[in-house]
Amino acid sequence: MKRVGVAVVLLLAVSIGCFLALRTEKRLLSSLLTQTAQVEQLYRQEYKAEAITATEQLADNTQSTLRRCACLLPHSTLTEISVLATALPVILKDGNQDDFLTELSKFRMLLTVVKQMEYPYLENIL
Repeated sequence: MKRVGVAVVLLLAVSIGCFLALRTEKRLLSSLLTQTAQVEQLYRQEYKAEAITATEQLADNTQSTLRRCACLLPHSTLTEISVLATALPVILKDGNQDDFLTELSKFRMLLTVVKQMEYPYLENIL
């Protein structure tokens, strides 16, 4: 009977840990998506200095977020997101509008895909 009790406690602990990890990941990725929208809004309103600062902050926040989520997400996707986040401020400083908007859209799409793939939807299980 003690073994069953220990097994139930361990199962509950693991379930709670998984729930908290998914919740934290969702919060962090939502924060990055919100920041991405703010960067795009600043850029479209032609506040270049503020957009550069916001893009650099987005790159820093992306790196710290990816360090926290590294054990939960596919590393190839993390690497691609990291490269894009690092490249965004450089592209913006160069002033190429088309490249910046394209890379920002790609960055947002990757974050959205990662956010959706980490939840236990039936499509992700099968």
